[in-house]
Amino acid sequence: MKNLKSLGFIALLIAVIGLSGCDTGSSTPTTTTTATPVQTVASEGPIASETNTTTETNTTSETNATVEKPEEPDIPETPESLTFTPIPIEESAHAMTNNGSELIYATIDGLLYSLNPATGVSTFLYDVNPFNDNLLIGGLSYIGDNQFFYSPVRDNTISRLNITTDEAEVIADIKFADGLDVYHHKIYTVTYNKSGILTVMDMDGAKLYTLETNIDDMVGVAHSDRYLYILSESGNIYQVDSENGKSQLIVENEELFETGESFGGVEAIDILDNHIYLSNVNDSTVYRINQDIRTFE
Repeated sequence: MKNLKSLGFIALLIAVIGLSGCDTGSSTPTTTTTATPVQTVASEGPIASETNTTTETNTTSETNATVEKPEEPDIPETPESLTFTPIPIEESAHAMTNNGSELIYATIDGLLYSLNPATGVSTFLYDVNPFNDNLLIGGLSYIGDNQFFYSPVRDNTISRLNITTDEAEVIADIKFADGLDVYHHKIYTVTYNKSGILTVMDMDGAKLYTLETNIDDMVGVAHSDRYLYILSESGNIYQVDSENGKSQLIVENEELFETGESFGGVEAIDILDNHIYLSNVNDSTVYRINQDIRTFE
């Protein structure tokens, strides 16, 4: 009997031990289940952060791409050869400018005309002759409110002209200013056409500094949003940095136009609606370069 009790006790002990082993085994999923949310919570921070960072970065990049894309101009590739559209005008033009919608040219007789490039119609504006003898306008720039800067090259001066009030005043003395332009509220004028030097003045004609362009025989100055453009007597067109005068040849004449021999050939340049216009005084014609000016920039 005593032995039976001992056996019973031993069996009970084995059963308890077995049950304890089962509890330990069953605790594994409990521990795993409990740990899983902790790991998830612990990892949610970095994962959420990484996801947000990636999302924000991608969103920003996509947003920037979306914003920047429309701002990129639709610029055609520069062709192997340029094409031109001729526009006959009233008289030979030695200087050109524009008022934002039409070209304005000065004839070798001192008359100002506006030109609608789309229709080819020229309209008389003003006769500058009463202010100068033996007039030849080498440079012309419209400055708003029916006012212009112009340079009668044989007088070696630059004047401000108001065609509404019929007033003109000399603002500077410049030797043979065969071309001028106003860019960023400064006057850029040829300083003796064969010197390769531009003189830069304020809007009152006070000299600020000079720029060495290394361009021989400059006859016209114009500008785009980014650069000055200079026409040489040979008919070549140069892109010029307005701050340091560094120049780059962008259009080589290659006999497309007659070259000027002392007087004649291509003598004036202007830029309107992202296109270059050149004046050939030998045939009383303005030529529009059909390629967008931005293809050179």
